[in-house]
Amino acid sequence: MGEPIDDARIARRVFALRRSTFACVALIAGAIVPDAILPSAGRYEWPACIADACAWAVGCTTAALAWWAVGRRRDVGHAAGLCAIAGGVSSPLSIAVIGLADVVMGTDVLHLGEWPVLWTLFLSAPIGALLGAAGAFAFALLGWTLERTVEVTTITSEPRAALVAATWCVLFASLVAWIGEDLDGTREAAIGLVVIAGMVALAASVEIARRRKLVRDVERHAERGWTIEAEADGSRWLVRETHSGDGPHRASVVRVRWGRLDR
Repeated sequence: MGEPIDDARIARRVFALRRSTFACVALIAGAIVPDAILPSAGRYEWPACIADACAWAVGCTTAALAWWAVGRRRDVGHAAGLCAIAGGVSSPLSIAVIGLADVVMGTDVLHLGEWPVLWTLFLSAPIGALLGAAGAFAFALLGWTLERTVEVTTITSEPRAALVAATWCVLFASLVAWIGEDLDGTREAAIGLVVIAGMVALAASVEIARRRKLVRDVERHAERGWTIEAEADGSRWLVRETHSGDGPHRASVVRVRWGRLDR
């Protein structure tokens, strides 16, 4: 097992984990936007490669806004509020991306002189904010669960956080895969994300079991080089024992706290 557990280091890793997990799901969900908010725009009149590139450009825009929103503050409630605001910005921005692609290609698929683009832009912000609120609710489930996981840092906090994030990713990426069944590449990407998250969840579960088995072995004195130390407040610590010096000079024993045990 690696270095002794450091609370600040674990907090930074879990913060990065929540950010990257949410952004990955937002990337795939954002690619649905062109079909969801522009059903009458005739997107399928475009060449397939241009239509797909446009959809994923919108997805990247959504992912960037999601990355910013959940990483602006560590406070989950504040970050969830920013998600709703980012949703309101994302939809008009997505329409702008599609309109820009339409102008560049000169196809006039959106029929700018006839199609009510301004009306759609006007409605897209509150609709996007509503979708952003749904995303904020989903993020709050992830954020507060991760927060509880590392509220008291123990030897299993990091793998448990990875298990929570991977399970959340599997649930919501599966939902995106179901919704995006007929969308270009979205379903395949969502299924790929589900598979990767499932593998991460499995690896995290194995690591949790391995660390807890180590504690049981130490308690039975079946693991050399480790001891358990108890404090007055009832918390227990896993302690690693090493010898200082080298060769015949390995006289003293150095005891280093590796991490707090789960209650």
